[in-house]
Amino acid sequence: MKSHVEGDVVVADWTPEPHHQAFHGVINGGIIGSLLDCHSNWTAAWHLFDTRADGTFPVTVTADFH
Repeated sequence: MKSHVEGDVVVADWTPEPHHQAFHGVINGGIIGSLLDCHSNWTAAWHLFDTRADGTFPVTVTADFH
């Protein structure tokens, strides 16, 4: 999937292939959920970036890995 900004919206482009189907003509629900999750995250990140005066992405990780 490719997400990109067009004007004031973030657009996702993706074309399903036969191996993404749960059964003929129906895309697997997990694939759809993953696409929505990924694109929603980039949309939120772009909004945060676009509204910051310094033009940087904020740190959104809230956990430490040791």
